[in-house]
Amino acid sequence: MTTKAEHQEAPRPDPKAVRVQLDRILSSDGFRRSAKLCRFLEYIVSCSLSDQAGDADQASIAVHALGYDSGFDPTYNPAVRVHALRLRRALAHYFATEGRTDTLRIDLPKGSYVPSFVEGSAAEVAHGDDSNIGGRPSSESRVGIERSRGPSIAVLPFSYGGTDPSFAFLADGISEELAIGLSAFAGLVVVGPPYTLSFDREAGKIPAALRELGVHFILTGSVRVAGPTVRVATQLVATPDAAQVWAARMEGSLSASALFEMQDDITRRILSTVGDVRGVIPRQLTSGTRGKRTVDLTVYEATLLYHSYVANLNQDTHARVRSALEMAVERDPGYTLAWSQLAEVYADTYALGYSGPEEPLVRARECATRAVALDPRCQEARAAMAFIRFLDREHTAAALEAEVALGLNPNSAFYRAWAGFLIGMSGQVQRGRGLIDEALALNPHLPGWLRGVAFVEHLEAGEYEAAFAEAQQLRSMDHAWAPLFRAVSAGHLGLEDAAGVAYRDLDRDYPEVAADPEATISVLYHFDRWISLFLAGLEKAKAAAARM
Repeated sequence: MTTKAEHQEAPRPDPKAVRVQLDRILSSDGFRRSAKLCRFLEYIVSCSLSDQAGDADQASIAVHALGYDSGFDPTYNPAVRVHALRLRRALAHYFATEGRTDTLRIDLPKGSYVPSFVEGSAAEVAHGDDSNIGGRPSSESRVGIERSRGPSIAVLPFSYGGTDPSFAFLADGISEELAIGLSAFAGLVVVGPPYTLSFDREAGKIPAALRELGVHFILTGSVRVAGPTVRVATQLVATPDAAQVWAARMEGSLSASALFEMQDDITRRILSTVGDVRGVIPRQLTSGTRGKRTVDLTVYEATLLYHSYVANLNQDTHARVRSALEMAVERDPGYTLAWSQLAEVYADTYALGYSGPEEPLVRARECATRAVALDPRCQEARAAMAFIRFLDREHTAAALEAEVALGLNPNSAFYRAWAGFLIGMSGQVQRGRGLIDEALALNPHLPGWLRGVAFVEHLEAGEYEAAFAEAQQLRSMDHAWAPLFRAVSAGHLGLEDAAGVAYRDLDRDYPEVAADPEATISVLYHFDRWISLFLAGLEKAKAAAARM
């Protein structure tokens, strides 16, 4: 990181000239579209001119330029780094186009939040970065994207079609937040504003944009304001023929007191639908893996199998995804996402009794530890560690780790629900249930087994009808938990036939669980009061089966 002393060794132009040049940059086409980039640049330049360059760290930039509160933690929130990357590229773009004849150059050197000021015909200043977030790929980086571990997506700036130009910022804000939000989903390479500004959104021009940007997907849309209503239309198109793979229309209220909440809600729904586990992009790409032998899958395709597995838990899918991920980490030992998912698959070997290696929980912790070491900001890695801590009955640590995972990408409905599951099963039932309900509001098609927290909450409250309703959502799960939940809740509810049938299903399909139910129940339900409720309901179901 460049220090204040190092920065001052070079002569600095006249502050008045710097401010004139700053105003010129902020009024350029590329910067006018992004209020956050303008505030970011203005803040760090002001700090530098007032000899307070050392004050411009991630936390202060987040608070004073990006609008975060004083609790902002750069360890877990990459917003400042993402915007710094976009600012470097925006400055480079400005001086390559509108500002190519300017005699004073302002840059943000890589690894620093202290701007540099160079007068005269300065040499090109390096402005690259290892990340593909938020910029426009060169011809070389397009090749890199094609060979990357995951898909790439460009977010074109949303068009504004309202009659009141004062609300045009909504379109810019939504496209900007979508680009930043998508970058939080593991495996996605994102190209966003301002470097997609020149691409035409018309349907006939989309194929050309796909070719020029070298991406797999383009997300675009429009914003219209009609009276008190904001209407957002968005679509996702894919290579090779620019076919539309998803489209949606959303509405919000143009209330001054909740304007940004409305914007956040719309972007969250789009992000969860498009980029999440079992979202449109993973589902679209998963179709290309059907019929492939496990050994022929790419490392990214192996991670796509995991998305299908979590929605359809059974021994066969578990065995295939475990084999695929083991081969993936062998081929690419630095692939954080594959290590994270392999950790969860090994943990499932322990939790669900699937076949696998000896000491699966030890193997799971080793994989999760490696994943976190590779990338401590990977949501999947932290979620895997939370799961393993929970299975080891480290309830406080598990809940804290789950909260960290949640904070890394709040727009993932699946990991919001998964964090809620682990937090609730660790004893904070209301907090966990609340997170799961929020996730289901974003995506009502999440796996039914996530409802295990609501099930035990209803049992404990004596709400047996509600518990029985929750149990019905596990019918498609190919595991003992499905008949077990039905038997327990129907037994407490006094539904003789339903309880008896569920117990017979359990005894027929999973005799080892029926013979020793506590061994299975206690793997996930650790508290004695919960285990007693399960066993009491199951005993009633067993008696009902005997009377049939």
